[in-house]
Amino acid sequence: MSAECSGPPIGALLARSSHAFNAAVGEALAREGMTLRAFLLLEAAAGGPRSQQSLAADIGLDKTTMVAAVDDLVAHGLVERRSAPADRRVRLVTVTGDGDRVRQRCREVVAATEAELLDELGAQGRAELRGLLLRLLHGRLGASGRSGSCV
Repeated sequence: MSAECSGPPIGALLARSSHAFNAAVGEALAREGMTLRAFLLLEAAAGGPRSQQSLAADIGLDKTTMVAAVDDLVAHGLVERRSAPADRRVRLVTVTGDGDRVRQRCREVVAATEAELLDELGAQGRAELRGLLLRLLHGRLGASGRSGSCV
């Protein structure tokens, strides 16, 4: 039994929406001297020391891109990178005080940009959209191992 499809495929709608959304958020962050990738990395690392490998998996970056992104944040004093005490091969990333201040400012920029972009949905619609997307990512889509890069 085939599923009915009325209108454009959902995947195409999600891809186009995501591209436009990330471009607008990226432009807003650029005005703060930040990239979307760097912001997402700061967000993912904010909970405490995280291995580069787990951060890369969380935001969908390959090893080479991850190392370059962390190098840039280290150079700007926004994160520190140290070897894990239990395994010197594992590199742990920790957000610095300056990094946390930048992250908080960027969170405000992202929230304002999201509110502007999704204004026509209203607060309830935005909450529903976030909930549906999280449900998809925590369900079959997230378990598929095909999440890819978000930036």
